[in-house]
Amino acid sequence: MPKLFITGATGYIGSAVARVFKENGYEIHALTRSAEKEAEIKALGYIPVRGEMSDQQVLAESASAADAVIHAAADYERDVNQQDQAAVDAILKALEGSNKPFVYTSGIWVIGNTTTAATERSALNPIKLVEWRVGREQEVLSAARNGIRTIVLRPGIVYGQNGGIVNDFIEMAKKEKQARYIDTGNNRWPVVHVDDLADLYLLAVEKAKAGSLYHATNEKTVTVREVAESIARAIGCPGKTAAWTLDEALKFLGGFAAGLALDQDVDSSLARKELAWIPRRSRVADDIDASCDQPSVSGVK
Repeated sequence: MPKLFITGATGYIGSAVARVFKENGYEIHALTRSAEKEAEIKALGYIPVRGEMSDQQVLAESASAADAVIHAAADYERDVNQQDQAAVDAILKALEGSNKPFVYTSGIWVIGNTTTAATERSALNPIKLVEWRVGREQEVLSAARNGIRTIVLRPGIVYGQNGGIVNDFIEMAKKEKQARYIDTGNNRWPVVHVDDLADLYLLAVEKAKAGSLYHATNEKTVTVREVAESIARAIGCPGKTAAWTLDEALKFLGGFAAGLALDQDVDSSLARKELAWIPRRSRVADDIDASCDQPSVSGVK
């Protein structure tokens, strides 16, 4: 049985990824930093690895023992750049010369606003919250020359399974009896269902070449106003939407607001062409309808 070592296995994206790998015959070894999370990991049938992202020896030993490594954790409540740097450095050093796959999770906010559909070759203009990811992506991709099958994925706005940023807006709307958007709401969100994204991680581990970079979004973007209107209908308040200025959104959401205010069109055809990735899950509007009466998993942390 192949072994997967994953960070972020109890997070929103990481939990979906770990589940898909387990369903496909992998033994899951998951980094966990607390007794509570360790119990959660065991209940899921995974093997806990106790440690922090800054515990380089723990990460190095676990990466060396695994057949594949996925880094899906990002702790914005701490020094996320420092934690991420320590984790990536330890993993890359441990995997040198192994030709094992290492998937690093970035995101489309490194691209910034777009005028035409952005490809993996497009210039980057990251928002401040994630500008550190630009150098990290290059570090990971460059490590391919050291005998590691490195892959970087840039997910869009992730939704589905009653979690993520869209669900945060649903919960906010339930409290306020109206759905929010930023500015005019005409900015576009490239989106991806969390289960479709998890499928792409599996394909990347099994098929991607060393030094590969892929965008991960559905084919159709949605405007933030469309999302707000769908939420308002789903919570029983049709037409009840309200705008935040960017300054107001920053007060409520912090640095995440700058990402949510981006206007982006992102091309993910490379993953479809090279990895045969086919997103199959429900549209955002349909998922919002199905999510409104369900428990939530926060996407903004």
